[in-house]
Amino acid sequence: MSDLQCPARVYLARNDLPPGRVRSAVEGEQIAAEYAVPPDHPVDSAWLDDIVDRHRGEAVLVVAPVAVITGWLHDAGRRVNPADVLAFDVDSDGWRARAVVTGPIPIQRAEPPQVESEQA
Repeated sequence: MSDLQCPARVYLARNDLPPGRVRSAVEGEQIAAEYAVPPDHPVDSAWLDDIVDRHRGEAVLVVAPVAVITGWLHDAGRRVNPADVLAFDVDSDGWRARAVVTGPIPIQRAEPPQVESEQA
């Protein structure tokens, strides 16, 4: 059965990303709260669970060292290299990835199909 509460929309950003890149990732989103995790602060997944519970139905931005984000993702059963801003809907059913585009998408042109000539 699905969780009856609205999920929190959690944006996880590495603390070494340029602030402009982080802002572009959450542009247009109404961020209810922003949290910054200091590099030497021992923050575990219980801390993040508390943030999620406080912000059901809202979007939050959490900026943390890559090792902390990787630990949270590992605890959530995700094997993701946090190279950029990641976004998830989080509730008691788990973490569901959201699409976040923070830069141009490379467009690759499809090559036209090759038509084989029939030889009689």
